[in-house]
Amino acid sequence: MIKLDLMATYYGPNPYSLEPVIVAQIQFVDVDTSILQQMCDSVVRYFPDWCESSATLEADVELAFARLASQWALSALTEVRGFLHQANAVRTSNGLRMYLGFHEAELSFRAMQLALRMMLKCHEPGFSLAAVRTALDGLWNLCRKKHPDYQATILMDAARQLKVPVLPYIRAVGYWQFGWGSRSRIFYESLSDQDSVLGTKIAANKQLCKNFFDNIGAPSPPFTMVKTVEDLPLAVQHVGWPCVVKPIHLGKGAGVTAGINNLEQLEAAFLNARTFSEHDILMESHIQGQDYRLTTVNGKLCSVVRRAAAQVRGDGVKSIRELVAELNQQRSGNLHRSGYLRVIEIDEVMQTHLAAQGLCLETILELGQVAVLRSNANVSTGGFLIEVLDEVHPDIRMMAEMISQALGLSIAGLDYISPDISQSWTVNRGAFIEVNSTPGLDVFLASGLFIQRVARELLGLETGRIATRLMVIAAKDLDRLERAIVSFPKPDHIAWVCGAQAGLGSLSIQCRSDQVWASIYMLLKIKQARSIVIAVSAEQFMQFGAPLEFFDSSIVQNLTLSSNWLTVLQKISGSISIVDSVPEEIFSLMLNESARANSDV
Repeated sequence: MIKLDLMATYYGPNPYSLEPVIVAQIQFVDVDTSILQQMCDSVVRYFPDWCESSATLEADVELAFARLASQWALSALTEVRGFLHQANAVRTSNGLRMYLGFHEAELSFRAMQLALRMMLKCHEPGFSLAAVRTALDGLWNLCRKKHPDYQATILMDAARQLKVPVLPYIRAVGYWQFGWGSRSRIFYESLSDQDSVLGTKIAANKQLCKNFFDNIGAPSPPFTMVKTVEDLPLAVQHVGWPCVVKPIHLGKGAGVTAGINNLEQLEAAFLNARTFSEHDILMESHIQGQDYRLTTVNGKLCSVVRRAAAQVRGDGVKSIRELVAELNQQRSGNLHRSGYLRVIEIDEVMQTHLAAQGLCLETILELGQVAVLRSNANVSTGGFLIEVLDEVHPDIRMMAEMISQALGLSIAGLDYISPDISQSWTVNRGAFIEVNSTPGLDVFLASGLFIQRVARELLGLETGRIATRLMVIAAKDLDRLERAIVSFPKPDHIAWVCGAQAGLGSLSIQCRSDQVWASIYMLLKIKQARSIVIAVSAEQFMQFGAPLEFFDSSIVQNLTLSSNWLTVLQKISGSISIVDSVPEEIFSLMLNESARANSDV
């Protein structure tokens, strides 16, 4: 029998990790080590991408088992969403401990439990990967709700390298804070708190966006709005053949049909768009040429990629259906592993596009013959990217930057079609199609760009930590300090937390959340906070982990922290002082030191 018990949830640096982790005790009761070794060998064989084979060489088989289970759980948690790194097991004087990073502690413990159940079965005859997949699907559905999506994880990856702290901003999934206090920015996907509300509204509505292009002189194809199928013959007289049909409020190529050449195709395209939206449908002239995505960051063009539609190349043997399946084997729900290229879905839109070429899913292409699977080249529908920034004509660069600055967008994705992007639209009828205010950051990775450079531009050089000072004292002394703090003078722009008391300057603020360290996280979200002073009990510190990943200076009351916890505090403090007693004046002194430091900046 193998028992797993949750021992602790640490929300910050702790003796096991400098990142938040859950810690569980694993016990082996009357388990043959040879059976454990078989389990270890089997899990590595079944899940080579998730588990390190070197772990099976560990002389301590129980420790090897626990480490593999932790690795498997981490991989399961981050397969579809998430940004976690910590997973291991250690043998301590109190027994064997597994630890695992978390966004939601309960979800990570569930992954641990699933890992153990899977490992207990994987060495048996008739072991079913399908059953494991069913259990994983349940876990992944929760991960999609609770974990940061791929947009957030790209920014988090850059922030981690730049040592910029990250916090959930509000309970709704998708809103993340980068940096603290006065040095913070809020992002939802790639949209930030510094983006213009009007600009995002214009970008979100294709009709408004087209009018905006016309108003600032940006080249854009003629368009009209269509309410019903009966309006199509008159509409096509305005835009001409070939044409494009699209809903006005959707992105990622949803409901879009391009290259329409006759009324029959037009009616089918309109009805397809209507299934996505009840609003009027936009119809515009089709611009011949390559499909480009121009991305600006802070008003400057930093990436231009040529987007190619999903396609397969024949080998003279396999059908188009088989070639798509073969291509999809290199793409998965794990976007990082698949180079941020999406799985190509076989649907009615694809089959209609193939039929227009005289093909179907069962067609066997000749050797070297290419079949384009869709009329649009969006990455979200299986397209791929080629970086061409150095080829862009100066007119196109200037107009793209003018558009993004006029809209007030810190990041913008502009769709542009042209036969040759090295030529101005005055030469070859190139045109801007639309603007996306939340462009996928994966475009940089999929095209081979160095995301840290782009993310640094997006996050801004000012995004980062504010000054932090920590006091760790005995619980009885913290109670005394809480009562005394009411009379302390508190400088403006200094956030402070003392036990259950919290505020900004002279303003006391009540925290309504029962989350661990909630009052600290609350104050770090206040833009006026230029520094923060925190007093916590040693008991809380050791029960929940350090409240933050770094402190500029720390004061700790002697003999309140065990040696391993004192070591943790030393690792995360710029400087540390150990004092025998903590007079109330020390906290007041820390507040005033923070105020002086701010005035020197």
